[in-house]
Amino acid sequence: VKYARAKKIVEIDLLADRFQTPSEQVIDRMRELVSARRLTGVVLDNCTFLYITDSELQQISKHIKEQGQISQEELAVFMTTMMRSNSNLSAGGDRKEDTLR
Repeated sequence: VKYARAKKIVEIDLLADRFQTPSEQVIDRMRELVSARRLTGVVLDNCTFLYITDSELQQISKHIKEQGQISQEELAVFMTTMMRSNSNLSAGGDRKEDTLR
């Protein structure tokens, strides 16, 4: 959990190698953690886990509510822009770190 939060984008295969376990098992575990609400994010098609903070989820929710129905492509563009913006703020020290639960 700490690793995913710290790295933000986790390559499943690298994590599987680190724990010497099959990638499918890592994916299953990540999904269990998401279901248990210990971690927030998504497993992408390219075997990557994308950690999403609570504040980012709120931004995504607000955007969808404002725009109404949006396509996956529009959501992907919004998320990429939002995450880059948040990374820049974090790197500049203007954003407080999310607290761990």
